[in-house]
Amino acid sequence: MKRIRSPKLVVTIVASALIAIGCAREPSKFDASKATATARPIAKPKAGTTPPAETQPASLAGMPGPLTPEPGFHGRPAVPKVPAVNVKHTGKVGELLEGDVYFFKLLSIAPCGEQPDPKTAKPSARRVVAAEVEITARSELNVSPRDVMIGVGGISFHGSVDRTRSIDACRPALPISSLRPKEVAKGFVLFDIPVTGPGSDLAEMGLIYQPTRFGGAGRVLIPSLATAP
Repeated sequence: MKRIRSPKLVVTIVASALIAIGCAREPSKFDASKATATARPIAKPKAGTTPPAETQPASLAGMPGPLTPEPGFHGRPAVPKVPAVNVKHTGKVGELLEGDVYFFKLLSIAPCGEQPDPKTAKPSARRVVAAEVEITARSELNVSPRDVMIGVGGISFHGSVDRTRSIDACRPALPISSLRPKEVAKGFVLFDIPVTGPGSDLAEMGLIYQPTRFGGAGRVLIPSLATAP
């Protein structure tokens, strides 16, 4: 092989090589700039819309979508409410009251028989008050005058269970008996209260009925007898 001794020839060859290298690189730069210029801009979501999953923040990726409230939330009941049954445990004279195993009505309550004179009566003297009641059984029920009570504060008086007592103006007496469902017991309950002093003013008293029953029974209340004759 012959050696190239001409410096000009060497320079020419080197320059040609550099030009060839430059031309080989130029299309790559052009393609990159062209790709950058023609790339589509990322569309921004409109206000009030939820961005696509690929554009959401990483902290929301994979999270479930918005929840649709089920019936029963936000004050909307899933099932219509059934009005509560208005059971009347407390009332007035003449009103029908409802216990758990009976119905009770106080028809009237007033002094009965001869009444001692408060001015001349001894402190131990008593007068008779009679309550006319009506009891209807809802299930098997034992009835006794002692289960009817009147009183005020810590003073109370139970109905008399003396079967020998008889006052013409207060008959018939409430019998001691056993009732089956829907059977009715009606009669007068007699109370012996002071003529004077604490517990002598009927208008200040109330009445409670609570039958004695195995397993217990609820009570009904008439808080004031002030309207009674």
